[in-house]
Amino acid sequence: MAELRGADIVCVGSALWASPAPLNVHHVMRRLASRNRVLYVESPGLRPPAARSGGDWRKVGWRLRGWLRGLSASPEGVWLLSPPLLPWHGQAWARALNRRLLVGAVRRAMRRLDLREPLLWVFLPTGEVLAGALAERLLVYHCVDAYAENPGVDREAILALEARLLARCDLVFTTSPALHAEKRPVRGRAHFVPNVADAEHFAAGGPEPPALAAIGRPRLGYVGNLAGYKLDIPLLAAVAAARPDWQFCLVGPRGAGDPGSDLSALEGLANLHWLGLQPYAALPAFVGACDVCLIPFRLSASTRASFPLKFYEYMAAGKAIVATPLPALADYAERPALCRFAAEPAAFVAAVEAALAEGAAPALIAARRAEAAAHNWPVRLAEIESAVLDALAAKAAGHAGAAR
Repeated sequence: MAELRGADIVCVGSALWASPAPLNVHHVMRRLASRNRVLYVESPGLRPPAARSGGDWRKVGWRLRGWLRGLSASPEGVWLLSPPLLPWHGQAWARALNRRLLVGAVRRAMRRLDLREPLLWVFLPTGEVLAGALAERLLVYHCVDAYAENPGVDREAILALEARLLARCDLVFTTSPALHAEKRPVRGRAHFVPNVADAEHFAAGGPEPPALAAIGRPRLGYVGNLAGYKLDIPLLAAVAAARPDWQFCLVGPRGAGDPGSDLSALEGLANLHWLGLQPYAALPAFVGACDVCLIPFRLSASTRASFPLKFYEYMAAGKAIVATPLPALADYAERPALCRFAAEPAAFVAAVEAALAEGAAPALIAARRAEAAAHNWPVRLAEIESAVLDALAAKAAGHAGAAR
């Protein structure tokens, strides 16, 4: 299959490049950077920082340090740019100022790096301000979330930015069926590319982390953001209270993206273990040391469009999974050996009991790992590159036809 090679790419990211847990954007751009030149514009953000959120203000500090540092290169060879931007996307004056700041900063960086006619690859609607300003030969919108439904954002402003982006882009990638149905380009092409796993990384496992040594079994693991807009807090609390003999191992930051998260229902439960944010390199060992892995997401306007990266990561580790019935995972509804689904506490307890009863049968572990291996980043990136090359060819043919 043909690869994208020798291209100049300007990517408007959805996170800081140094985020401890790689997101879709990191996986894609790291791999593309091995044979293309990538300028990564660190996330313009979706909302103002919350006054009492230490995490939000740490991100502000990081961005300011990045701005003062100027253009720099990551160890993977990705060029990084952190222009200062205003987070009030619903205000016309702020959008106008952001456009001047962002367009100017990116153009200067492109001149320094001698990037010409780039692919403009946008992961956030707020990157719309760059559309048409860089002499880009292709505009790609890579949508991995229902951004307008995130906590604290100006919903109407984000939807308006997204509508303008969809009106101009040549190619749209979406990672869930709901997003694929809703985020349709006006004139470009649309491709459904579900999230996948770094299967080799999670299959590798590792020795049991010391943080788990004193925690008994069975262990139920969750790796990800511990935030109220993602997690079904009442469900998790009810299941933990119903089965005090089960140990819930929670790995990840508290309240990321939702500083107002109320986790108090979980705080007093002795069988919930808060293990904090862990390095990506350590996650396979944490997942491998659990007996069942969980995706207890809320069913909401945000999560109905979600395809959790952790789904195939858990599977690559060979683990049984119990999840709430997210629409993006509907294809697995009749495949309990790979994942069981439940939305209510009693049904969720029963699903975990069934998963534990299966045990760690070698045939089940092999089947899960085989499923994850069919949904890994080399496979997905090949699909993405093919779609980009087809869109470039179609656009070139259209220009040639217009010239005639």
